Amino acid sequence: MARKPQLKSPGVSADNPKSFSGSSMNRFADIALLLAPDDPYAGWYREALLHAGIPFQEIKEQNFSRLPEFSLLILGGPGSFTESKRNQVSDWCDVNQGRIVACGGTWGLDVILGVGEEGGRNNRVTIQPGSSAERLWPVGAKASYGYRSARLEPKGAQVALKDANGKPLVTRNPRGLVIAPDLGATMALLLLGRAVEGSTYLGDDKGLFGPDDFGRVDDGTHLAHPDDRGSIEGVEFPIHERPHVDTMREIFLRSVVEACDLSGRSLALPWYWPGGADACAAVSVDVDDLNIEHLLVTVSSLQRFGMPATWMIPVPGVPQDAFRAIRRIGHAIGVLFRGERDTFSADQLKVQQSQIARASGSAVTACRSVEGHWHRRTALYEFMAEIGLQYSCNKGPRQPGTTGFPFGTCHPFAPVLHGDRHLEVFEVPFSLFKPGFVSPDRAMEPLFNQVVTHHGVMHMAHNTASVAQKDREKIIQEFLMRTRQFKLANMQLDQLVEFETGRRSLRIRQTGHALSITSDREMSDLSILVSQEDTSVESKGNVVRGLPVKRFGRHWTQFQFDLERKESTDLTFRRSQSAA
Repeated sequence: MARKPQLKSPGVSADNPKSFSGSSMNRFADIALLLAPDDPYAGWYREALLHAGIPFQEIKEQNFSRLPEFSLLILGGPGSFTESKRNQVSDWCDVNQGRIVACGGTWGLDVILGVGEEGGRNNRVTIQPGSSAERLWPVGAKASYGYRSARLEPKGAQVALKDANGKPLVTRNPRGLVIAPDLGATMALLLLGRAVEGSTYLGDDKGLFGPDDFGRVDDGTHLAHPDDRGSIEGVEFPIHERPHVDTMREIFLRSVVEACDLSGRSLALPWYWPGGADACAAVSVDVDDLNIEHLLVTVSSLQRFGMPATWMIPVPGVPQDAFRAIRRIGHAIGVLFRGERDTFSADQLKVQQSQIARASGSAVTACRSVEGHWHRRTALYEFMAEIGLQYSCNKGPRQPGTTGFPFGTCHPFAPVLHGDRHLEVFEVPFSLFKPGFVSPDRAMEPLFNQVVTHHGVMHMAHNTASVAQKDREKIIQEFLMRTRQFKLANMQLDQLVEFETGRRSLRIRQTGHALSITSDREMSDLSILVSQEDTSVESKGNVVRGLPVKRFGRHWTQFQFDLERKESTDLTFRRSQSAA
């Protein structure tokens, strides 16, 4: 018999439901998302909310009459309202206490939000850190880029964040918040980069290699200029030390949380990582030579520090002893795809995946291209979705001058294509490639700092051919020791993607201050955040007080669960008497 969903907590618990006598907390927020209808990047707002776990319902202009059902309206992209809809929104704010987050423009709600738009837009702006008291800015983040930004003119609203020239980029008033840069465009342009049909020249230093005969993934990054990177003392080449997308996305998410607070509603969401971890660490290894000893030495190094890995193996595979060694320690196997110009196709990827799966006797759900070879912008993701591969780990730095976050993120993401089509595959970017040889070892600390600041994944990509290089063992040990120093959860990429997929597929039904959660798969160590402090939860007659945590610029109460497949877990929340 399957075990029942289990409620976990380090706090005080009681088995008697009659003792559950705290004060009722605020109702949970009902969030509507309205996307600019003609915006090719608008689908990325869905991706941002899905990854954050924020519950929402999408509405269209034709069913805008549903607005009174919601407490918060998120407007994504540069849209506009007719006068009649502006009046509807104004009445909703007054009668229903509705609140607004507009990102990418004001949608003509100038009077309601206390800010207007000047003519034109800025292609790229630099968002400066706010004051120490500004809750919208992630503490520890660096000045970051936002794209396709509206030009705001405050008309009574408070300016929360400014650009490098002191111009307003984020404003707030009692009815809501306006974010000038377009998060959708920022995510689309940085995460997917540019099309790669051949190599492009990335810059003017020796760390950015000149054109070659075959495009690499990092040839497609938008971030290449000297101003896009930062220097580290003692390091020859500058690095991409700013995950621009993650900073911009968190400003957006913090604005959503603040708007929920303004509406007097609570918010509940499933946290990014298992066990409520602040951030994660992961390793992938390219098996790019046929020396079995090199592979086994790398296995031993990782096993000694308890670090699981995903092994990217090219056809025809490795000897059975090597496959057995990998399987014995529970590591995952992916395909190192060799796709030349004439064979860069879904059929060829499927053939190579099948060969590695048969040779290894295990499932193969991950993909990386040999030497980062890349064609077009989204072709590989489309091939993966077609044949059922779950995730890619291609995006990342492959040259000394691209170390860090050349695609602007340390979070997994699901690509959104033009035409608003979401692919059911994930990219899990890496930030370090062959540390000590391609990525300078001194880059580790600032990159770790940013990953922890943005609650992301410190993903190191390595290879077996480096095993004989000087100091290689010492550098890998330094990486693994830093994961302990920063208290990162060591995760296998397969597990990370499984958890992300399960979290996104949760069915959460809200009723007042209660939740009903159903999962399509078994999930362990799921953490639910509730935006009320000093809160308890009742589930199946058990009462548990949650753990206080700080996320998205405010204090939350965190509860931890194990969920069984297809079983519904009902949760009722209460605040303690002292917190009321």
